[in-house]
Amino acid sequence: MSRQELLLLLKNSKATGSFVASIDGKEFLHSEQFLFHNAGEEFFIIGSNNNEDWVVFSVPTSLEGGPHTVKYPFGTLEWDVLKDNDKYPIKSGSVTVTFDKNKTAVSGDVNFIVKNDAGGAKKVTGKFEINQ
Repeated sequence: MSRQELLLLLKNSKATGSFVASIDGKEFLHSEQFLFHNAGEEFFIIGSNNNEDWVVFSVPTSLEGGPHTVKYPFGTLEWDVLKDNDKYPIKSGSVTVTFDKNKTAVSGDVNFIVKNDAGGAKKVTGKFEINQ
């Protein structure tokens, strides 16, 4: 899925919640926009702050309850982190998710290692709770 398509989904999303993330312990994302979208085989999950900062990942729709750990890479959606419009590709990591019984809400944690411009790595951590 292209970035433009994701932005359109995010713009039209009526999801609510919270998504806070940090890079190397410094908060960079306190979301104002959320996406929890059923894309068939996977849920697309996004926490965004005016599309300048975001965390994007997906998890299988087959999961029930939780918690479940989903390791990177998974699915067709490119997992990534955006900070001040700079993209940080995921090197490794996972998300832990728990769904409510109707799969209308998801909560969990993010733990990624991302690449930086200098070729090094940074740690991204976060917590989220999103309702469709």
